[in-house]
This record gives sequence, structure tokens and C-alpha cells, in this order.
Amino acid sequence: MTTASRRPASSGSIPLIGLVGGVGSGKSTVGRELAERMRIAVLDADQSGHRALQRPEVKTALAQRFGDGIIAPTGEVVRSALAQLVFGSDDEARRNRSDLEKIVHPVIRQQLLHE
Repeated sequence: MTTASRRPASSGSIPLIGLVGGVGSGKSTVGRELAERMRIAVLDADQSGHRALQRPEVKTALAQRFGDGIIAPTGEVVRSALAQLVFGSDDEARRNRSDLEKIVHPVIRQQLLHE
């Protein structure tokens, strides 16, 4: 399910609309449609997350936390290997996901603020 929230616009401010929902719920589609119809800027946190995984300091921190098995010989993060560690409902997966978020979310946040 996709829901939208809106910060009330005050004098001179730009409205902020957030699209949230599960995997495959249509967030990107709705964002593209809004951008085309309303000529608005769309900041995509998923794309920022992919860019964050390319940053050397993020790769280093991830390898230190999760081991070199998540880094390909080319130096790229093996997202499927990382996903096996962080997606799941057991306590270890939850801890791993929390650690991943602590490493990646500040970088994503900075990228989005910069955009």
C-alpha cells in the first residue's frame, strides 16, 4: 500500500510529499507520474541507496562489518550477498539490518539533502 503525507505549506515554502510502501507497491510509478504531470522534482531514496553502496567509505565500513564476502573482485558490493544477511525475521537478520542502516542511511540522508 502506498500512502502520501504532506507537510503543510507555509508562506514561501515548498510542499514535501513522501511516498512510502512495500516493495513493488508502485512508489516509483507514482513518483514518475507526479513528476510528469506536475513538473515536480522527485528524490528517489532507492537510487540514493544504490549510489551510497558505490562510495569507498561505505564499502569499507560494510566489509568491516559483514566481511569481504559481500565485496566482488571488481570492488562492488554484492547486493545479493548483503541481502541474504539482512533480510529475514530472525534476531541476527534484524541486527544485521540495523547495522546496515546505521552505515548507509546517514549517507543517503546527506545525498537527499544535497539534491
